[in-house]
This record gives sequence, C-alpha cells and structure tokens, in this order.
Amino acid sequence: MTDTAENLTHLNEAIRRVTPPVLVSLLRAICETNPSARALVKDRLFVDEAAVPQPGTPPKIPSDFQDSEDSDASDDKAKEDAKPPSATTGPKRLRTRYAWCKNCEEEYDITANTATSCSYHPDDYPEPDEDMFVDHDVDCHGPIDTEDNRSMYPESFIYSCCDRHGDEEPCVTDWHRERQYKGSKRQKY
Repeated sequence: MTDTAENLTHLNEAIRRVTPPVLVSLLRAICETNPSARALVKDRLFVDEAAVPQPGTPPKIPSDFQDSEDSDASDDKAKEDAKPPSATTGPKRLRTRYAWCKNCEEEYDITANTATSCSYHPDDYPEPDEDMFVDHDVDCHGPIDTEDNRSMYPESFIYSCCDRHGDEEPCVTDWHRERQYKGSKRQKY
C-alpha cells in the first residue's frame, strides 16, 4: 500500500468516525480559508435551477433509443438543442442540490428526481392488524400501536390506503416532493 493510499484510508476512517456536527464545523472552516475548496463544495452542493427536472415533465430520452421513423423530428430537435443560449439568458439561478422529500421522508438529489424516484404510502401510519396481536396483553406488554412495534413487527400493521402490510412495497410511486418549511420559501443562491 502506498503512503498516499494509506493516508487516504486513515482519513476515510477518521471521517467515518467523527460526528456530523464536527464534520459540518470542519467543512465550514475549510471553505472559509480555502477558495479552491469553497468552489469545489459549491459545485457539489448547488445546481442551476434550469437543470432541475420538474414533476410532470417527460424524461429526456437519449436519441439512440428513439424510433428510426422519428429520426427527422429528432434531427430537428438535436439542431434546436445544439443552438447556443440566446443573449437574453440571464445569470444562473442556483439552488441547493439536495432536499428532503415530504412523502418518503428521505434526502434526494433534485437533479436525479424522476416520476419513479419516490415510493410511499399516503397514510402517515399503518394501523395494527388485530389478528396478529391476539395474545398481546396491553397490561403486560404495553400499547400495540407504537413506533417500536411498527419497526419491529411491520408485517403486523396494515396501511388503510392499500391494505398492504408495513413490510410490503409502498402503494404510491411518484416524484419526490420537496418538504417546505413553515414561514420560509426555498432560498435561491
């Protein structure tokens, strides 16, 4: 193992072990003192608003997947796409690249969002399947409908939106929808 590879291995291990607040503090300090690092981080955390796919827009299909009879139309489209942007195009409107989905409650890359990116149940919580808890004594075991029971026994809870158990695939597949926070609009940079 080379010295550089060994150092990288140790660095990766240290990064893995440190807490998120320490990493955030360290990254901020590096960005404040090193313009190259700041530019690199900015390139990774921000994206041009125009590059963000919007729900309802069809996905871009590579030209090699299109039918041959559509080739004339695709040639015209390719010529149109190849045109340089018009002089009226203003400066890029940047926004953060990563967001939290209000439906599946996961972080996602907004540039990779598609109509099949998110899977979720519209119901917030599944209801207990009483047939699965016949021997459950509330006085002895505590309440049935708890976060711990839902995570430990997902097969014992049913979503009313689709009658699927908690361990089955979610019933809705859609675009990720960005969580909006009260009293604040999404910031543009």
